[in-house]
Amino acid sequence: MKKQLVLLFCLLFSGIANLRLDAQNNVWSLPGQYKIGELLQTLPTPANPDPDSPHLYYQGQPSLYTHNAMQDAQGKLLFFVVDGVVYDKNGRFIDELTTFLISNDKKVKGTSEFMIVPDPGNCQRYYFFTLQRYADNVTSDQSPYYGILDLSLPHVINPNGPVRGAMIRFNTLDNMQDIQNMMPGFTCYTVNGGKFGNRFLAASPLRPNNSRFVFVSSGFTIYRLVITPSGLVYDGIATEMTLASCETMNHRSEMELIVNSNGNYSIACPNRFESFGGGLNQIYIAELDFATGNLIPGSERNIQIAAVDNIRGIEFSPNGRFLYFTAENHGIKYFDILNSTLHTVGFNTNEFRKSFIELGKDGKLYFPVQNRMATLSNPDQPDFVNNWNNHFISIEYNENNAGSTLPGMPAFTLPDQIDGMDYKDHFFANVACCRANNDYFLTSHTFPSGTTEWWASTPNEILTIRDELIVPKGATLILHGFR
Repeated sequence: MKKQLVLLFCLLFSGIANLRLDAQNNVWSLPGQYKIGELLQTLPTPANPDPDSPHLYYQGQPSLYTHNAMQDAQGKLLFFVVDGVVYDKNGRFIDELTTFLISNDKKVKGTSEFMIVPDPGNCQRYYFFTLQRYADNVTSDQSPYYGILDLSLPHVINPNGPVRGAMIRFNTLDNMQDIQNMMPGFTCYTVNGGKFGNRFLAASPLRPNNSRFVFVSSGFTIYRLVITPSGLVYDGIATEMTLASCETMNHRSEMELIVNSNGNYSIACPNRFESFGGGLNQIYIAELDFATGNLIPGSERNIQIAAVDNIRGIEFSPNGRFLYFTAENHGIKYFDILNSTLHTVGFNTNEFRKSFIELGKDGKLYFPVQNRMATLSNPDQPDFVNNWNNHFISIEYNENNAGSTLPGMPAFTLPDQIDGMDYKDHFFANVACCRANNDYFLTSHTFPSGTTEWWASTPNEILTIRDELIVPKGATLILHGFR
């Protein structure tokens, strides 16, 4: 008689993995390169592409609009998006993001931000959020769009081929949907409709009730949506930005969200204050209740910048006390939210005046420019003398302008992230996901009679068997060094 031993405890493994606190995305797109951990690699371009179908492959092109990437369960590249086209980990075409509402090529390429948000109910589905103008020119305002990539669907061109995945269709023409009608009063009056639009996006990590908040700014109001396993729904107004006037800004920037040391959300959003005597670009900061996503009274702050000083990158310190930002006429600055004090870095940082900012997996803030990324270590304790690295990693990267000729458009963008999110977590959300995404020690194995000894290759290695491990009656298995 045989004794069957199955050594796969997926949910237990998920819990152990979560204790590693692997926050932030391990993969950053920097077309035509990408950063994995602290290493820089070339984005994959197939070796023998079909010359008659070059659009079915990534060809190494830089991004002119927006880009992002997603890691897999082991922290490697899963898929990436460049200017409205989705590619798999080998650089092969999955789908393109389209809507009939956009003139020209109908493609949703994005303007400043492009978010990838895992579906809390399906580990093979990803929500995409971005902003898009109705026409590829400077006279149309931005509108928020979303779509859903499902990696379990057959390929749109070759259903029986090696590439899996497709965007879910809302109808025969659109796989990206304008969501401004979900938010009452979203379209606000603009003093100058020819400007670019100050609408921005942010999303929360997974919440205890298995949902995610998505925040969308209209220029005056920050709206709150919720993603549940059942879909995307409107959830109310999070806050209305004090002193914002609905005037659109003529530059590109980003909105940031983080869970702060109080356990609530801190949110920061650029906006424009306009009056008959002139105008100011500013950053609105507020604390939102973790349970409800509503404004905590008394928490609002405004950092007022000059009228012509365009804001670019924005990022919180991990504890939420400091807000770092770049501005076109001043380079890098930071704001102490606790003491409401604005600080200028003690040396010239004008080279980074067009840089977006992102928090890395290593806890550093990253600032990209033409040929490199600089970093600030330990941003919870601002120290640009001892913690600033002016050349952390070399990159081949260019600023882009999202198809606009306005002077405030060029920026060195970075892929938008969900700060504080464990990017491995959703791969192990349930047994089915865990079985599909685990990195298995063995698929199955049957031991011979007698005694067999196995030694772990690394300390505390986890032994995972996908199907079954059979130890016949009378046989002995001795494990050394496994967790």
